[in-house]
Parts: sequence; C-alpha cells; structure tokens
Amino acid sequence: MKHQPLRSLRRVSLLASLFYGILIVLHAENGTQSSLQLRVDWPSFLHNQDPVWDRMPTNYFQGPFVGNGLLGTIIFRDDKETNSLRFEIGRTDVYDHRAMTR
Repeated sequence: MKHQPLRSLRRVSLLASLFYGILIVLHAENGTQSSLQLRVDWPSFLHNQDPVWDRMPTNYFQGPFVGNGLLGTIIFRDDKETNSLRFEIGRTDVYDHRAMTR
C-alpha cells in the first residue's frame, strides 16, 4: 500500500485533538482552575506541513486553495488561455448559477 502522508496527518491530528479534549473535560470536572498547557513548537511543526506542487495544477480539483470559511480562492492553469493562471474566487453564501461566457 502506498504511503499517504495527508491521511496519516489527519489521523494524528484527530487523535491528538480527541486526547487533548478528553484531558480538558476530565480536568474541568474536578472543579479546579485549569493549568493544562499545550506546548508546541509551531514553526517547526508547520515547516513540515507545507504543500508542494512539482507541476502546475491543471484543473479546479488539483489547485491550492486558501480561505477562511466564508471567502476562498483556488488557483490552477487556465486551459483556454496559453500561459495563464485562473483564480476561482468564491463565497459560501453567494453563488451565480448563470452559464459562464467568454
């Protein structure tokens, strides 16, 4: 089976979140002030999480995306124009159902 780093990262993140959540609940049930602290070297941890593309994404589903839950952007190669990028900008509460024309 091929190694899937993103799936492994998701599992580790989920397990860590569950474990941390259980610790908080158990500590809160004691009725004491929480002194539990999560110490993470964020620059070191995030350094290994950067997505890397070795070729230009050719469609919507391969492109990198950024967003905040309300507004988002996906970047990929435009197949209709030579040497151009396409930025799909969207918002979760607004969607245009009209056909795209050029």
